[in-house]
Amino acid sequence: AGVPVDVDEFLAKFHDRVLPAYFSYCGGCIRVLVSEGMAPGNLKKVLVLNAGSSSLKFKLFARSEDLNLSLESRGVAERIGDLKSALSFCDASGKQKNISSQLGDHQEALRTIFKELKLSASDLFAVGHRVTHGSDKIYKASRITPEVKKIIADTIPLAPLHNPVNLLGIESAEALLGSEVPQVAVFDTAFHHSIPPEAYLYAVPLKDTAERLSVRKYGYHGSSYAFLLNRAAEYFHKPKEQLNLIICHLGAGASMACIKLGKCVDTTMGMTPLEGLCMSTRSGDIDPGAVLFLVNKLGIRKTDQLLNKQSGLYGLVKVNGNLDGVVFSAGIGEHSSPVRERICEGLEGFGIELSPKRNLSTKEGEISPNRSRVKVLVIPTDEEQQIAMETVSVVTGLGDG
Repeated sequence: AGVPVDVDEFLAKFHDRVLPAYFSYCGGCIRVLVSEGMAPGNLKKVLVLNAGSSSLKFKLFARSEDLNLSLESRGVAERIGDLKSALSFCDASGKQKNISSQLGDHQEALRTIFKELKLSASDLFAVGHRVTHGSDKIYKASRITPEVKKIIADTIPLAPLHNPVNLLGIESAEALLGSEVPQVAVFDTAFHHSIPPEAYLYAVPLKDTAERLSVRKYGYHGSSYAFLLNRAAEYFHKPKEQLNLIICHLGAGASMACIKLGKCVDTTMGMTPLEGLCMSTRSGDIDPGAVLFLVNKLGIRKTDQLLNKQSGLYGLVKVNGNLDGVVFSAGIGEHSSPVRERICEGLEGFGIELSPKRNLSTKEGEISPNRSRVKVLVIPTDEEQQIAMETVSVVTGLGDG
């Protein structure tokens, strides 16, 4: 419908939604045609699911009339398949609820979550699923179809620990909700699709590795990086397409991404999440010859266990180039001021400084002194909210997924 509005106010509020919509400007009015899914009367909720081998994390988001998302509830089902499964819930106010219940499989866990939340298919606008790997075939959030599910299944050899359970989460939701609720897959690897060949190819025979076996760098934590890039753009009051950043996702799994003009041009994780920084239990970069030596001495399974579960140190950051900022996020990046201090120590020559007071007290925002040429920020990440936003975009037809 044609509704008279203030042009500047409209563009300020809906700048991220104007380009994909049809609109005309005449006499101080903007006439916008939006899809049915964007209409203010259609304000159903968005559910985000992150399935693990014996767990199912969820976040439920409410949609407001200005199309923003707000967290309504979150929680996790743990020890699925065990006699002593557990469910924990937390609403937006922080009120918690814990229950014990035997959950035989992910579908039963999801059914119990729906029951506890008093949720039904008719309450949902869409369901977004975190999927670890889309190989080089899917590089954007995508409506789940049989073809998309086949690609997820075909990519299991590249992500044997994650893609099978991601697919299980999708199938559990489909079994519970049928075709009534749109479902969207948001891929961890998608954000890194812009990395150029000189960064994603390994120095090994091309035909025998990248082309035949898909051995190349893919990168992970993509939903976190997409969320943080958007939030950083708000801090800098710049379009993300003008930003140059190094983003540090430092949790139990740690990685960094180099952002040039809003696009990822390199990241520390590689073909698997084992490459790159030293992490909580993962080794990070290690001489391939050392890996071969360990395999010969310990065998493949023990070497896998050692490198993924029994290794890890703090990551070290090297910075160069002309930066707008350094962003810290995730469990360690958000909460450990000593780690941030150690990472930034000695980088004054690159224009990176920390304010000791701000570093200790700031939960979100700038932790560098005003004189610092490069801003250093702490920004809490929210991968589920990013997945929810991409899910809405795909279902409403505003995304190109």
